[in-house]
Amino acid sequence: MKTKDDVLERIKKLMALSHSANPNEAAVALSQAQKLMMRNHLTVKEVMLSDIGEERADVLSPLRERRLSIRLGMIIANAFGLDYLMSDQTAGGFRTIIFIGPKDRLESAVYVFTILSREASNVKKDASKEIRNRVKASVMASLPDLKRRYGMDLFIDLDSVVSRLINTNTRKQVGFYMSGWLEAIGEKVTKFAVGDNERLLIEEYKGRYSQRAIRSRRRYVNSAEASAYRNGVANGRDSISLFRGVKGIDHELLE
Repeated sequence: MKTKDDVLERIKKLMALSHSANPNEAAVALSQAQKLMMRNHLTVKEVMLSDIGEERADVLSPLRERRLSIRLGMIIANAFGLDYLMSDQTAGGFRTIIFIGPKDRLESAVYVFTILSREASNVKKDASKEIRNRVKASVMASLPDLKRRYGMDLFIDLDSVVSRLINTNTRKQVGFYMSGWLEAIGEKVTKFAVGDNERLLIEEYKGRYSQRAIRSRRRYVNSAEASAYRNGVANGRDSISLFRGVKGIDHELLE
């Protein structure tokens, strides 16, 4: 017994044949496609939507920060002509990304996302060490000022203040560094040309999900954070490049 997917594939093949240069062959194929759709209570939109699907990918824990996970999704979506949704929200970001688009591009997109995520995690690990050492040196240089400010306060543990400053400033600067790095990687991507019909189908598919708009928040950026961002951009430009691969073709992905 034929499944719905089998029927859809048959209809799509017939619709492709309906564009044949042979007018008789085209007419017969179109007639058969219409009969199959009527028999199975399918519309043209449903047939076309059957080419659109989704693939989920886990966001590695070092990259779950809101701005990093969203930037990763945007890079891959632009490269493969897809859209994406963030899912499984945590306090600071997202655990899962859902890529939506033509099924024949989804597998390659998830593969490249996985490779890029691993590379980004390694970059973040290395950058964290360097930035932490720099932040620690800066905080320790300001220790005399901290002692004057907090030294006489019996309710404040100066060691805790120092530790908190190092951890907070390191986390913020690493975040800006990685934002810059991913920005530079994204600049290397040739945006996939998506047709109007395909874009509408992707939007139609996305409508299955209830979405809440993700808005970026403006905040003051200090000189150290701005410097970290610029360093990330510079190092990202000298780093890997992305190449598209599609199902059935070798994946020349990263260099």
